Amino acid sequence: MRRLTLDDTFNAAELIEIFQLPEVYAKLAKADRSDPVGFATMAMIVFMKQAGTDDNRKRIYEFLSGPFEMSAEEVRKMPLVEVAKGICQVADVEDWKAFLSSVRSTK
Repeated sequence: MRRLTLDDTFNAAELIEIFQLPEVYAKLAKADRSDPVGFATMAMIVFMKQAGTDDNRKRIYEFLSGPFEMSAEEVRKMPLVEVAKGICQVADVEDWKAFLSSVRSTK
């Protein structure tokens, strides 16, 4: 695995637009956070609806294939726990926050 790069920023900016993530963020910002499990579940459902088509899932696999240093097909076949671990390996929480902030500012 490698760390996130500038090229990843441009690729993520495209995904943000395709998945209409500003609208998703707006929905989540209004959601009740008193139940963390319910909030996390709702957030996953909202995201899964956005990524529901085969083409959109392929875009996610392609994006992750860069920092994961494997093919999109290999990413697709990864166990969910391994994907989560990989996401944490390519950037820690603070790095992800900074990365997503920089992506939002490129739009």
